[in-house]
Amino acid sequence: MERSHAKATSALLNPAAKKKRSPFSELTEGFDAPKPERDGKIGLRSHRIQAKAPPQVTANELRTLENWEQGRSNPNTQAAPVIKRVECFPEAYET
Repeated sequence: MERSHAKATSALLNPAAKKKRSPFSELTEGFDAPKPERDGKIGLRSHRIQAKAPPQVTANELRTLENWEQGRSNPNTQAAPVIKRVECFPEAYET
């Protein structure tokens, strides 16, 4: 344990022990990394999703939500805990 700690400490304190970085080689490595995907040798996973229809909201409900968001009014005492639960667990209330 002592030796590995001493070796790590000396590498940190001695700048000559660090490997010199080459920005150009790092950039070219970044350009070459996606090459197999471009050539079709490696396929990326893809998923199909279905868009859900937006919820039907009446004009009165929309105005109420806008007022809550802009601080002009607050939800009543019965609605506040429900809103908190929906914020924390939205997947439980999806239809």
